[in-house]
Amino acid sequence: MTLLTRLEEGQADELVADWLLTRLARTLDSFAKLHGPSGL
Repeated sequence: MTLLTRLEEGQADELVADWLLTRLARTLDSFAKLHGPSGL
């Protein structure tokens, strides 16, 4: 079972969820800055 699946099912610790979501947000922000807006 992947970590994302565990998050979806509420089986991951809150600390892990906070860490992962913060990391994901930074990754998406960096991607957007590098590649520009999607135009959606």
